[in-house]
Amino acid sequence: MRLIQQLLTETLLMAVAGSVCGLILANLLGGALRWLLPAVARPAMLHPPLDGQVLAFTMALAFGVAILAGLAPAVHASRANVNEMLKEGARSGSSGAHSHRLRGLLVTSEVALAVIALVGAGLFLKSFQTARAIDPGFQPEGVALARFDFSRPAMMRGRPTVIAGVSASSWSGSPE
Repeated sequence: MRLIQQLLTETLLMAVAGSVCGLILANLLGGALRWLLPAVARPAMLHPPLDGQVLAFTMALAFGVAILAGLAPAVHASRANVNEMLKEGARSGSSGAHSHRLRGLLVTSEVALAVIALVGAGLFLKSFQTARAIDPGFQPEGVALARFDFSRPAMMRGRPTVIAGVSASSWSGSPE
């Protein structure tokens, strides 16, 4: 039982440390995504906030990963007869066939996931290059995008053109 607790604690610490590092990187690099898009498509929504909901999801994911990744080795280690494993390893110079199959399965799945991640990252970058090359059909210099709460839209119509330096304005709403 103590071995299971130690393995799960170790896995949990690694998962939480990875999650914290991921959150720190997300906070530091969150604004960098805006600079990959064309100037006209840089809304404030590309810098999502790291609020309580994001933190709760990240911690729940870390705990889930820790339990999934730590439970299999912990159960395997608790069931194993240490004497037999040491004798078998001394005779053959390596661990048993079951360990080799499990290790091979884990390495194969890790390589497959890494390839999937690399292909996804490549497609992501290619689609950003394609998005940057699209002609928006107007000159994006001097164009500003903003998000407002138009709870009283009748009062806001026409008012932005009164501001000095504004030559034209428009707004659109989404049906609710």
